[in-house]
Parts: sequence; C-alpha cells; structure tokens
Amino acid sequence: MTERERQIKRQQAEAELYKVIGKNVKRERERYTLLREELAKLMSESVAHLEKIESGGPVNVMDLGVLAYILAVPIDRFYLKNDMKTFNYLAVDGEEDNHISRDTLYSLMAGLNKEELIHIASEIKKLLDV
Repeated sequence: MTERERQIKRQQAEAELYKVIGKNVKRERERYTLLREELAKLMSESVAHLEKIESGGPVNVMDLGVLAYILAVPIDRFYLKNDMKTFNYLAVDGEEDNHISRDTLYSLMAGLNKEELIHIASEIKKLLDV
C-alpha cells in the first residue's frame, strides 16, 4: 500500500469515526431531552459548533470530555458503534481494528494546553480504575 493510499484510508476511517461520535452525541443529548441550544450553552459553545459535532465533523478530546461530563456518560460511550455493542476505533496500519491511531489522537488533542491534557489524563485514569 502506498503512502497516499494509507492517507486516504486513514481519512476515511477518521470520517467514519467522527460520524459515529456525532450520532452518539446526538443520541445522548436527545436521551436527556435537551435542545441543541441548551447543550451548546452548557458547553459554552455555539449551536453551530454542536451541530458540526453532531453531523460528523471533527471533534477534539476536550469537547468530548465536556460532553461526557454534562451528559453524565463515560467518554468511551461516544466511540461505540452499532447501538453500543462494539467500539469503533481506528486501526493502526497492519493491526486489528481495535486501536485508535496516534495521528487521530494527536489531531483530537491539537491545541490543548498542559493543564487540559493533565485533566484528560486523570479522567482516563479514573475510567481505567473502574
């Protein structure tokens, strides 16, 4: 597989992942019978920003952490596919489809400061300790 083919495959997988995340964010918002406007206000974000997430646009880890906190769900709930039966993680080239790629993690965490990264790390640790 050429580098260009790998890049295209990764972009397609990322787009699919963002669609799954968006669908799950919308489902959890609707479960609480929250309007987009209400959830966006709780996030301190615009309605357009939330609409972009719910429609499968790129989302960063900080937004997912805030959404998980507000909606009182584990952050990994947003990655679940097929009505919460299987995870939808991106595969690293040559590995099984159960890992998120480093590139995807880096793109999700782009722009976060040290304090935000430490907070995310502590939240992940809590999830792993459960």
